[in-house]
Amino acid sequence: MSTPVSAAHTDDTIPVRPSPLVKRVFGEPRFHTDGDIAAVAFAADGTLYMWAPDQQRVVRVDLQSGDVSPVNRDPVPGSAGGAIAVDDARHQALVAVKGAQGTLDSVDLATGAVTVGPRLTGAVHDASIDNFTLSPGGVLYGVNSNGGAPSKAALVIVDPATGAIRNIGPLPDDVRGLIFAGEQVRTAVSRESLRVGALAALALVAACIIAYAMWRH
Repeated sequence: MSTPVSAAHTDDTIPVRPSPLVKRVFGEPRFHTDGDIAAVAFAADGTLYMWAPDQQRVVRVDLQSGDVSPVNRDPVPGSAGGAIAVDDARHQALVAVKGAQGTLDSVDLATGAVTVGPRLTGAVHDASIDNFTLSPGGVLYGVNSNGGAPSKAALVIVDPATGAIRNIGPLPDDVRGLIFAGEQVRTAVSRESLRVGALAALALVAACIIAYAMWRH
């Protein structure tokens, strides 16, 4: 009995593209929404919010039922990027969807009212702000990219009151996601800083010993 031979793969095979917003349960889609999803953010109460650029709206996702519903009544026209963060103190979503020189707008999560915010200034790259995350201390961090291929990215801090952007440093190419994980991020940064400082101190001591030895000779 001959062994069946699988059909050869061809370049014109069309890959299957899953729905943009999909949670799979045993291989089946749980829920989805029309169009792409550019960014996600959780509120303190566990509610998931997303920026849907095709709908030009912030959408709310019910993780139990899978229902997706728009938050803002009026669309927020976007041109590039898709950064969203939830400000629980003010019960609003902050969105930057008009490029890195656009405005930082807010959407009231209760009423859906949209408020056009301050214009962003001081970006490293003009193309877009691709992601937001709030630190445990309430500082708004973002990923600022040039939209290239590969995409150059920088870690920045954004002042929600003024729109001023402060550069922290470069990120690896094509970075999109950014999130804080409670105190673990602070601890990791603190330990890394201590490790680097200790290595620098050891290098300085070694250099002093070598210099002293050379002086003696």
